[in-house]
Amino acid sequence: MKLRRQLAITLIPLLVLPLLLFGWLAGDYLVKSRRQAVLTEMENLQQQIVTNAGIHLAAIRANVDSFARSNLVSNYVAVEDAVTRYNVFLPPLLKLFASYASAYSEYYEFRILMPDGSEGARYSTSEIANKEDEEGEMPYFQRLKGSDSGLYTEFIINPDNGQAAMLASRRVTVQTPARAGLGKEPLHAYLAVTIRPDFLTAQLTPLRIGQRGFAFLTDASGRTLVGPGWRNLPERLDDHDWSQLAALAKEGGFENLSWIGGSFLLKGTLLSDTLYLFTAVDQAELTEGMRTLYGQVAAITLAIIVLLFPLLYGFLNHQFVLPLLHLSQASLEVGRGNFSVSLAQNNRNNANNELVILMRSFQEMVQDLGRLKEESHTYTARLEKEVSDRTAELHSKNGELQQAKQQADSASHAKSQFLAAMSHEIRTPMNVVLGMSEVLLETDLSPEQRRFIQTMHRSGKALLAVINDVLDFSRFESGRFTIDNVPFSLRHVVEETSCLMQVAAEEKGLTLKKDLVSDLPDAILGDAGRVRQILINLLSNAIKFTHQGCIEVKLVFHTQEPQTLLFSVADSGIGIAPKHVEHIFEHFIQADSGIARRYGGTGLGLSISKRLVELMGGRIWVESTEGQGSTFFFTLPVRVVESPTPQIEFTELTTEVSARSLRILLAEDSEDNQTLFRIYMEKTPHQMVIVTDGVEAVSQVKEEAFDLVLMDIQMPNMDGYTATQSIRRWERETGRVPLIIITLSAHAAIEKKEESLAAGCDDHLTKPIEKQVLLAALQRVAKAIDDRIQTAAPASPNPWESPPSASPG
Repeated sequence: MKLRRQLAITLIPLLVLPLLLFGWLAGDYLVKSRRQAVLTEMENLQQQIVTNAGIHLAAIRANVDSFARSNLVSNYVAVEDAVTRYNVFLPPLLKLFASYASAYSEYYEFRILMPDGSEGARYSTSEIANKEDEEGEMPYFQRLKGSDSGLYTEFIINPDNGQAAMLASRRVTVQTPARAGLGKEPLHAYLAVTIRPDFLTAQLTPLRIGQRGFAFLTDASGRTLVGPGWRNLPERLDDHDWSQLAALAKEGGFENLSWIGGSFLLKGTLLSDTLYLFTAVDQAELTEGMRTLYGQVAAITLAIIVLLFPLLYGFLNHQFVLPLLHLSQASLEVGRGNFSVSLAQNNRNNANNELVILMRSFQEMVQDLGRLKEESHTYTARLEKEVSDRTAELHSKNGELQQAKQQADSASHAKSQFLAAMSHEIRTPMNVVLGMSEVLLETDLSPEQRRFIQTMHRSGKALLAVINDVLDFSRFESGRFTIDNVPFSLRHVVEETSCLMQVAAEEKGLTLKKDLVSDLPDAILGDAGRVRQILINLLSNAIKFTHQGCIEVKLVFHTQEPQTLLFSVADSGIGIAPKHVEHIFEHFIQADSGIARRYGGTGLGLSISKRLVELMGGRIWVESTEGQGSTFFFTLPVRVVESPTPQIEFTELTTEVSARSLRILLAEDSEDNQTLFRIYMEKTPHQMVIVTDGVEAVSQVKEEAFDLVLMDIQMPNMDGYTATQSIRRWERETGRVPLIIITLSAHAAIEKKEESLAAGCDDHLTKPIEKQVLLAALQRVAKAIDDRIQTAAPASPNPWESPPSASPG
């Protein structure tokens, strides 16, 4: 026989049927008696609330009627002139309202509403601001105007504070002599008093009917005005629920309703035309008396169990308890990892018994788990060995990679240091070579000598360009290349670059043209130096590979968002073969080896230009026909600004000597550079004193008066940065006007200029320094000093960030 059938046959007659019978009889009795008690309680409570509410409502109507008949209210309404009303009659009226508010603590707001609904006066004991000053379109005001009696009361939710309130209003009519004529109506207004319904909330909020019953008030639209403080009710009843509750209140009876997530017994009544009172009790509370019945049933059941326990225990223990206990013990052993447990299968003759089938299946499962455990141990051991081997291999590889990375970092750092050192060491003699060759070109030479010197000067500049390209490429590779973002004049940069390259083009008999659009913005944000470097690279290439014809620089401004500049440099040179076009922007790449041998160059110019354009958010490309010329294009995104940062005009870079004689201190340890600067100063009105290290420079500044200090960065005993800082400290301590200090350095990195400015210098010149560049700098210094003397302003602007200074003393 099946196990479920055996349990049903045994337990149903002995336990289930008696419990069901006794429970039904007791529950029916308890529910009926409890329901009757609750109905009586609900009727008594409603009657008490209705009586109290009627008394308070009558008192409120009487008080409001008395307020409205006050002479102060009538006098206030009778005055048509707003200024007189507010200045003369409003203060005593507000005092009257204050006295009423003091006498009746529930009355917290008094208002005079004019016939159009606007507020004529207000007194409130609440600090909450009024959200609606114009009542003309409010439903309450429309109902007030339509009231026949002139005295109107209504319960609402006050929009100012979201609390239930009672509005009591009385029409005030005044007949004045001015309106006594025919066709003129008397003056009228409305006295509106807002009252806290404490006489209702004090009864309803804490009220409990039984354990979970409550009472609540609603208005005629089904909005909850006052409810229990210990239970949340919906702010507004839905249409279906409200239709049932409204009908219940009008009939005055009881009704069972499914409402707010439960089943309730409700009774309703009307307090006024717009006020409904309801009491509700949870239906579940009416059946709570079943607990007593459950106790009685439990006692009877316990007695039955005690009488039949020996018989039932023996039968159930043999049939179910012992096999289940054995199965439970076997499960614990399996949980501890013992898969050798064996179950003694009783009742072998009853093979269809579910318990026997369960024990047999459990035994098979234990055997399968034992086999799986052995296989898992074997697989886990093999997997752990493989993981261990692979981990050791990864550790070895990681160590090798880390070592390789350290070596690469060291090599990159060493390369950067080497390039910086080599740049300095090469630029120092290059300063002398280029300077001396420039000076020689100014002397009387034979044609052959001039050709030799010109060749030497061009070669020196070419070598300097190679050094600059290598340094830029090194900064790109190390990731230390940055782009400035300052205002500058784009037109000035293109004009200046074109002027610089005009001489080289004319030497080859080429024409250099410019085509700049008229709507070019006055100033944009960007890096003027890098834009100039890109243009110089493209123009140098065009001049190098063009033997006749012309070169044209063109600039187009696209005003559509995003605003973009399109540069193009076109030449009539040798062009580029199609197979080389796609590789032309790679570093150390030229069209072919013959080109490199014939025209020279490092192959870095276009690669650097491409990286610069991409760093500034643009792109660069070339269109070329072999034998007919090439056109290089590049775009840059534009951000237009009001005006550019003041720049040094290119026309200022001349060899014109200033009329003012400057007294100059040169701090330079290289004898060759000292000689070069002496030659630069010949035929000029300037006087120059030379020292060989920073210590002498500081001492000389303290002893003599100078207009300008040319300070080399690397000097023995004390470097230029330290010397500059010492001079600035001495100037602050003694109150001296700061000298103009320009640093001289063979380091071309932009960081050196930033370090110079941070140390207190006014400008930075990079060696090799051409004569015209130096003389132009001296001319700007002299002009700044002249301007300051003429205006007698010690902080007059100069070409540098800090103000120019005259010689101390």
